Amino acid sequence: MQPWHVFAQSGGRAIMASHQTIQHIPCHANPWLVNDILRDRYQFGMGSVISDCNDIGVLADYRVAANASHAAAKGLQGGVDIDLMCGSDASKHSYDKLAQALSEGLVTEKDIDTAASHVLASKFMSRLFDEPYVNESAPSILNADKHRQLAYEAALQGITVVKRPANIWPPIASTNNVQIAIVGPNAGCTPKKPELDPETGHSSSAKPPKAVYCDAQRNMIGPYAQLADIEVPTVANYLTGKLNQTAKVVFAQGCEISDASTDQLPAALEAVAKADYVVLVVGDSLSSCSEWGDRDTLDLPGGQMALVAAVKNASQSSARLIMILTNGRPTTFGPNNELLDMMDFVLVAWRAGQMGAVAIGDALLGIGEPTGRLGQSWPRNVGQVNGGSNPWLQQIRGKWLANGKGPVVDPDGRRYDSYVGSEATPLFPLGYGLALSQFKYSNVIAKATGIKEKPLIVNVDVTNIGDRDATEVVQFYIQDPVLPWVPYWKRLITFDKVFLKKGEPLHCI
Repeated sequence: MQPWHVFAQSGGRAIMASHQTIQHIPCHANPWLVNDILRDRYQFGMGSVISDCNDIGVLADYRVAANASHAAAKGLQGGVDIDLMCGSDASKHSYDKLAQALSEGLVTEKDIDTAASHVLASKFMSRLFDEPYVNESAPSILNADKHRQLAYEAALQGITVVKRPANIWPPIASTNNVQIAIVGPNAGCTPKKPELDPETGHSSSAKPPKAVYCDAQRNMIGPYAQLADIEVPTVANYLTGKLNQTAKVVFAQGCEISDASTDQLPAALEAVAKADYVVLVVGDSLSSCSEWGDRDTLDLPGGQMALVAAVKNASQSSARLIMILTNGRPTTFGPNNELLDMMDFVLVAWRAGQMGAVAIGDALLGIGEPTGRLGQSWPRNVGQVNGGSNPWLQQIRGKWLANGKGPVVDPDGRRYDSYVGSEATPLFPLGYGLALSQFKYSNVIAKATGIKEKPLIVNVDVTNIGDRDATEVVQFYIQDPVLPWVPYWKRLITFDKVFLKKGEPLHCI
């Protein structure tokens, strides 16, 4: 509940109730949770609470409401102000039944007035009644140069290097007279057969052009994005255009994410066989990772596991193998994560957005510096997910101590539950990411200030002792004192990105 407490204390004005139950009571019909805790104790007050999609009506499916009007009453009295009505099926909508609930005596006018006052307060605070109409010229600035530059910077800073050889950067070190194979379902677009006009049965290519995006482009953007005639480069077309004067760039898709077919594998292996550099762009599709896109494994979906293994076997021993992950969740790489060991470089780009391919290409060529760090621990296998422990949770540390294992196995507490035949440490921990140089930390001093708002000041010297100018992400973690509740074993409090030239020191506070 702590995030919602902080949200309410910070002046947040709208919260969505979640699907599940708390102590067997649906969140959409839980006055204790919404009214007593959120509004009163956390001082959310006049903020608005909106349902998730048609979840008021689901109260009848939960069998805590007898019918639609009863569900509407339960939702309203449970503190939910707005019914998010999804779809055209009116039977799934609820607050249009409030008049009936009122006539049946299930709600009062005061209940309705209370919810209406919350909604109106939000509208007044957003100045909707002062400026009720949108600026009609606003769409003209969409996709402006400054927006694309911001998208590029966000993508570049979000790319996390999780594997690279020591003292070797960039991944593509030379582009003169070399062959680069770009392989993978998220690497580029393959030619499609022309669409046929359903009326004539002939090619519809003569019709007015309309932007059509391939899977690789959509997968780079991610779900819930409206694409409307904007340029979305792919890694293959960006590098091909960038290097067409100096290198031979060959693209082959190799496989699909949606199935394990090997029909496209031979063309990919042919491209790989003579390549000096192999860039594998793999990861998730819109269907493999999205809302309603849950999976029972974290391994690369579709034919990608087979593609990665085949590429390793088909490539020259001198070829440099580079994996780019355009993914929506942590990824694993088969038994013992053996496919990860086959790669020389692994860069995690996530859903890198409109300019993601450009940022990836520039990172590969050493034009841009990826400075991302992981925002969560990555499990070694799916069995570690939702187990009895997560890295750096104090209660799990307590379990180890109780069984005499904690201090011996891992005094840092960065660990999952132990499973037979599997390492309990994360594949990559929270905050992980390899800088492009080496940095030394020294003279760490923590001082208590006696000031409630700023109880602690920490000083540290950071020095770039490597052979290149680079950025370091300085991360500050703390352990809480004894508390009435179980604290985390460690917590990330703040971080800062600092660029240091080779040999340069910096004093951080």
